[in-house]
Amino acid sequence: TIFKTFAGKGKPPKKIYWDGRGENDKMIDVGSTYTYYATAVDKLGNRSRVMGKEIRVQGILYKENIDWIIRLDGREVFEPGKPEIRKGAMNLLTEACDIVRKKFIRRISVKAYSTNETLSQKRANNIAKVLSDKIILPKGVVIHTAGYAVVGKVKTNKVDILVR
Repeated sequence: TIFKTFAGKGKPPKKIYWDGRGENDKMIDVGSTYTYYATAVDKLGNRSRVMGKEIRVQGILYKENIDWIIRLDGREVFEPGKPEIRKGAMNLLTEACDIVRKKFIRRISVKAYSTNETLSQKRANNIAKVLSDKIILPKGVVIHTAGYAVVGKVKTNKVDILVR
């Protein structure tokens, strides 16, 4: 299925800026693999298509109402089926901490999602610990955590860090 289409006439731009939302305003899924292609039609109506490389989204930053949301792929952050953070995830979490530092005004929440609520809560708590260890927060600021068990078509292995 097509997630997002960009179209125009004339010479294509060198860069395309995109907010990560699809045609129905849905945000791109972390952990999913996307492919892209470019189609050009010349003056005679001849089409040519160039396929791009696969892109796997590990994390994304976007604004939803008054919250900034850092959404991370749980498979990149955690050991499979465990609450422990992967050693290789620290670069991704350091980048998330830098964003929290820049965007923080008064509230930070961590929400973790998996198929098990207890596991999700432990994961949220572990992310909150990393944030509190790496960021000097104003006195009295508490990082709120929540873990959710998700079933169905929703991506179950993700972490949202909400900054307000």
